[in-house]
Amino acid sequence: DAGGNNSRLLSLLRHEKKLGNDSWLHDESLFTFRDPTACHIKKERRIANFHCSTHNQKAHRNAFLLSSDDPKTSRFFLSADGVRFTWKDGVVETFLRDRLTWKPSTTLNKNSTYPNAWNKMCVSYSLSPFTERTLNEQFTHLGTQLGCLDKMLWNGTLEEDKDLGRMYCRRLKILKETLSNKSSIDCQTTLPVSDLTRSQLACLEYSVVIARIFNLRFMNKTQNITLNNIDELEAEMKVCLKYFETWRESTLKRKNLDKDWEKGCVSGQTFNNLRIQIAGFFQYARYILNEDNSVDFVPFLYSNQSSLESHFSQMRAKGADTPQKYIAAAVCNNSIDVKKGLTSNKCYNEAADENEQQVPFVAMEKSLETKIIQRQKGIADMIVALESR
Repeated sequence: DAGGNNSRLLSLLRHEKKLGNDSWLHDESLFTFRDPTACHIKKERRIANFHCSTHNQKAHRNAFLLSSDDPKTSRFFLSADGVRFTWKDGVVETFLRDRLTWKPSTTLNKNSTYPNAWNKMCVSYSLSPFTERTLNEQFTHLGTQLGCLDKMLWNGTLEEDKDLGRMYCRRLKILKETLSNKSSIDCQTTLPVSDLTRSQLACLEYSVVIARIFNLRFMNKTQNITLNNIDELEAEMKVCLKYFETWRESTLKRKNLDKDWEKGCVSGQTFNNLRIQIAGFFQYARYILNEDNSVDFVPFLYSNQSSLESHFSQMRAKGADTPQKYIAAAVCNNSIDVKKGLTSNKCYNEAADENEQQVPFVAMEKSLETKIIQRQKGIADMIVALESR
């Protein structure tokens, strides 16, 4: 995950090299390291590191959630265009506006709009402010406020309609151009654009970037990376990261003018974690797709560790989160899962196994433990051989 200890571990693996300020990490050594167990292979094999996409998504949601008009808060977002935007102006206003309709059109509810300590851990609540239905309501509202709703609805091509990310960008561009034109017109001939509208547009732009990264790609179970689309998807992620780079640069310019300058943007650590997650995962996908011909695609969901966390939570619940008890509990879990799978299998006859002699559980555990010790000894010997060179 993106915790402090893991961030420090990745820093040690890259020999504490600085990531720099560029949005994309071009230096492969910043998020990969040589596989020490592959010394017998002539071609160098590397291991890619990346942070969990679920943790990163929640970190960006939480940063947005903390952004308010109160300068004492930890986040006081100020866009690259110099517009102050908050969670209240973007998400809360959308939720309250949606509750006034006879049939709510967004996926927002009280738990996702006003999350408490428990609800913050729920992934669906964290994704809710950035879903298609929520963003469409915000586009419709701002299009009505700025008088460009028809242009947003009909000027998009069919290809853009098939790709939500491109359609979001098209609509966002129309809104920003309309706002710019209204700002340049004499205020006597038109009503001035309110600060709330400008803030809501900045909120929508942030939400669109988060949606393109997580909702549409990294946390979407239907999305996969293949050799045919990896370059296109990587280019899309570079555009999203460019938004954060531009935002960070505008924030850094205020460093000597404002003591609370860092509150105006996501923290540097959050930005670094996002860059490592995206660049590291795409490099991992390239390793897999290029080196193993049997693999046709890499699911984006491989970028999170939810399945691992579920497994280790189960181990902790059984009191088996120690080296001495883990092997027995893992074997027990696997045997239970196999038993459940066989029970629903029509080709399996449970009565035929009644007279079979069962392997003692202790013997099974000892056998597994012996194999693990042998494997660990083999890896230790490889490392010693490498160091001696």
